[in-house]
Amino acid sequence: MKTAKRKAKVTPHTAEIKRLRTELATLMRQYTKVAMEKNFLERAMGDLNFHNNAHDGVVYTDAENRIIYANPYFLGMMGIKDKSEILEKSFPTYMWNNKQDGKRLFEDIKMEGFVREREMALYNHEGQPVFAMCSGVASKDKKGNVIGSEIMFCNITSKRRFQAELVEQHALLDAILQSTPNPVLVLDSNLEVQRHNLLAEQLFQLEKTNQNENLLNLFAKAGLPMEVKQKLKAKFKAKQAFDVELGLRDQHLDFHAAPLKSSEKGWVCVLHDITVSKHRKCSNAKPSMMH
Repeated sequence: MKTAKRKAKVTPHTAEIKRLRTELATLMRQYTKVAMEKNFLERAMGDLNFHNNAHDGVVYTDAENRIIYANPYFLGMMGIKDKSEILEKSFPTYMWNNKQDGKRLFEDIKMEGFVREREMALYNHEGQPVFAMCSGVASKDKKGNVIGSEIMFCNITSKRRFQAELVEQHALLDAILQSTPNPVLVLDSNLEVQRHNLLAEQLFQLEKTNQNENLLNLFAKAGLPMEVKQKLKAKFKAKQAFDVELGLRDQHLDFHAAPLKSSEKGWVCVLHDITVSKHRKCSNAKPSMMH
């Protein structure tokens, strides 16, 4: 004989507990959601604070490549005084050296998801050139649709100017070297030839393929006695400027060497042909001497 199940008696007290449990579960879900939103907001504010104080230009765009955020550094870099000039608008047309550069940047970010360190030539509001290393990443929604991008512009204008000045200085140095009426060699700390003019190339029969040869070896090939080579080596070790008279092949040369006054250790050497004056003073001069 089956016994009938007795239904639990629902009292007002039991119903109240059930309701409270339901409300508690709802509150817990809401609290979790609020906590997550709070965490997201704090991270977003932290990112915003970071970008506002960053030393690189940072720009956020929407899906139509309109600017929705630009940090102070970007505004200063591009000479924009008021952010309202560019917010909710496309990048200024004056900014791109070539309009296709900007178009290609956005297309590649959307297609590849990111662009890493692309050097670009830009122009600021005043028409002055600005060189930047650009990196970008696509912003996507939960479904993977691109809804915008975050682009960083690392300002390398000073670096490019320095490189241009360095090229000019090298060109000036080459011009000075070639116009000097004496053989000139620039050595590193190991006495290996780093730069030279045409007269030095002709004197030592230097070629571009062996220009890093050691100076003392060049002297030896030119007929300098071993004992004189050792005395020269000792003078270089003293790391002070010196002058000596050398006999190389059928020439008498006044050799002057001075340490480079720069961060790069080395020497600059100049040779002056004194063969004629030497023969006038002493017709019996030895072909190789040093004092």
